[in-house]
Amino acid sequence: MNQRPVLRWYKNEQSPDELTSLSISLATRLFGSSLDYCLCTTHQIDAARTRKILAQATQAVEWRQIDEKDNPALAAALHQHGLTGKDFGPWWRWFPERLRRDTPEIVISDDLLIWKMPLWLPQWRKGLAQILATRGESPVPGISGNTVTDFLEITRSFEGAIALPLQSDISAQLIGTLSALKNPSQVQAHCYSPSKIFGRALDQLAAGTISASDISACAPGNDGQKIGFGPEETPGSVHEVETTECFRWLGGSVQWGIPGWTSNDYFMKSLAVFARDFAGQSVLELGTSRGKLAAVMATLGCSVTTVDHQDRGASKNLGGLAVKVILKEAYDFLVDSSEQYRLIVVDLHGNTQSDWERLAPVLIKNLQAGGALFLGNLNLSEVADWKLETGVRWFLDQLPKNWKCEYFTASLPGFAIAWKPT
Repeated sequence: MNQRPVLRWYKNEQSPDELTSLSISLATRLFGSSLDYCLCTTHQIDAARTRKILAQATQAVEWRQIDEKDNPALAAALHQHGLTGKDFGPWWRWFPERLRRDTPEIVISDDLLIWKMPLWLPQWRKGLAQILATRGESPVPGISGNTVTDFLEITRSFEGAIALPLQSDISAQLIGTLSALKNPSQVQAHCYSPSKIFGRALDQLAAGTISASDISACAPGNDGQKIGFGPEETPGSVHEVETTECFRWLGGSVQWGIPGWTSNDYFMKSLAVFARDFAGQSVLELGTSRGKLAAVMATLGCSVTTVDHQDRGASKNLGGLAVKVILKEAYDFLVDSSEQYRLIVVDLHGNTQSDWERLAPVLIKNLQAGGALFLGNLNLSEVADWKLETGVRWFLDQLPKNWKCEYFTASLPGFAIAWKPT
């Protein structure tokens, strides 16, 4: 089970996509690989729009589409007060209430920006801190009340960012407050604009306050240069570099994956340069992962078929692109396929000699005459934990002499390109 702390956004339909993109971009630059990141949206936001929102992220970001099943108890309480799913609005931030209950989690509105490293972050990462949240102004002194609706009138509102330690539970407080609302006009006022209900739940949980100097709304007129993007962080002007940069969110070597799930920049950018020559042609990728390489090749104009034995989100992430996602073992797919491809990209887990002895004949069968194999993990055996992964080298060494092979070893695990004779 992944125990890494999480920073999560809920995409509000009312917020400009550019502002959401800026919020995510700033946070991934500020916190780097020390956190996992997740963007939650309803199903109304499609893959093409999500890819644009996440294009400036510098770290892997999980995209999760949410619905009422992610918090059925809260959904039922809202339905009892006459709300349908289309009315949930701000309530969606609690669907799910937690991505990982056993890890610290920050939930932030997509129109808020984290400006600097919060002083409370180290304690929060250890799971020791109290709940912290951004809050509205303090109530006017002297006002009092007896009913829940009276208390809501004098409650400090919740302003969109909350840091949750281990095991905290907000839904119970929210549902309790909802069940206590009796006055129809108050029900409508607070259910459709629930910042006071959220604030009451925080009061019941003895939450502390996050300073507006740490996390606050975007000030009009701010842009990347004014808030800290240096020239070295600006994507390059070369087309293939821009293409690879905008899919960093589909990585997974640390966040939302295990080591080895994501090809490094050397492999990815080299493939982007190479794949331009295959625009308009059928390309096969073996080893989809979250879909990063497939997205790059499709953006460059290739018609991509990508194969993996399980879906790590690629079917959703690649929606709307010229990519066919197939869930199957690579060997089984190649055996069953009668189609030949001009380019086949191979970046698999399982690269022993025996793996490649099995794969070699069917891989060659599915490559067109004059076509190219783009093979990752050339020198994987030089990495400490992968001493037995010599299969790619073995495969290349046993190819007939009339194959042309090129080797690229500037960065481990390296890659190779092999051309099939015409």
